[in-house]
Amino acid sequence: FDLIYAMTAIYAVGDQAAAFRELAMLAAPDAELRLLEYSAPEGDRAGAFCGGLGRGRWRPLRPRELPTTLAAAGWTSVRVCDLRPEFVLWYRRLNERIAARRAAIVRDFGAEWHAFVADEYAGMLEAIRAGGLGGILVRARRGGDLESAARGPA
Repeated sequence: FDLIYAMTAIYAVGDQAAAFRELAMLAAPDAELRLLEYSAPEGDRAGAFCGGLGRGRWRPLRPRELPTTLAAAGWTSVRVCDLRPEFVLWYRRLNERIAARRAAIVRDFGAEWHAFVADEYAGMLEAIRAGGLGGILVRARRGGDLESAARGPA
């Protein structure tokens, strides 16, 4: 593949390093990897959010570690762009749409479902605003040496 793209998917993968190695093996030489992902801030302020109900499997990417992780998997020219301000805007707008469509959601899916969705996304917005969760755009290129990357860590 010349381009591999994932949107808010890698955060849910248990072994991200292995996933990045597998993606590199599927990629054509000089292919581009693009990710739009949840990110964890420095330190571990994301821990409380990720440990919440239904989020035990969340593993937001750590921007400072990502270049090393991707390089070990066979990716080069890694660029990471912080999208936290955009995530605040997107999740604020999403919460506004959920509130505006409350009647339709309750009618079609029930009050419990609306309450769950409203609480879930309000919690995500609060975590993003508080710095416990963020968002990043990642770009990388497949490097030439995949033999060592395919073997994994020594």
